[in-house]
Amino acid sequence: MNSPMECWLCLAGGNALGAFYVGAWSAIERSRLDVTRICGASIGAVVAAVVGGNAPERREEALSDFLKAVAQTPPFWATDGRRALVTSTLFRGNPSLFGPSMPGL
Repeated sequence: MNSPMECWLCLAGGNALGAFYVGAWSAIERSRLDVTRICGASIGAVVAAVVGGNAPERREEALSDFLKAVAQTPPFWATDGRRALVTSTLFRGNPSLFGPSMPGL
């Protein structure tokens, strides 16, 4: 007896990968690949939860909404936006996504 083929999607962690995963999921949807199981670590787990927690016709929109909610923009005064964001993230985290941990405090 033949069993149906399964397609597993495993998403890694790494905060910036979240934006990549939104585009990757969009490509998976366009290809009509039938993902039967999805899992992830860190931001990959969040993306997996958004995908798994929404109806198929709403997944791309939900991922896009999530990305907009956690996106950070450089402060208006920063001349080097990326450096300012990295420094800010080290001290404040991303308030809509995570806070920094202070080991030993």
